[in-house]
Amino acid sequence: MTDVRPLSPEATQEECKQWILEELVRKGRCFHLEDDPYDLINVKTGKMFFTSEQAAVMDDAVSVLYSKFTSRGRCPIYWMMRLEKEEARRTGRESWAT
Repeated sequence: MTDVRPLSPEATQEECKQWILEELVRKGRCFHLEDDPYDLINVKTGKMFFTSEQAAVMDDAVSVLYSKFTSRGRCPIYWMMRLEKEEARRTGRESWAT
């Protein structure tokens, strides 16, 4: 079973931002959203970054994110980076987002 919470196609922009914060940023799962989650490899371990179940949920969620944000002026990568920076500032850790 996957531990990635699905993102509903009916989610609002605010719900999408909350999903990005909880499922990507806080769980250390940020990746370039234009990359295929089925093909990502963890460079530290050499193993797949997501299981096939997790990749399926991520793939669906990324489609929802792009449908919610790109038509409204900001792509989901912008929001992931912005939320990552805010979370780093809030927790006092260094941000990878520049």
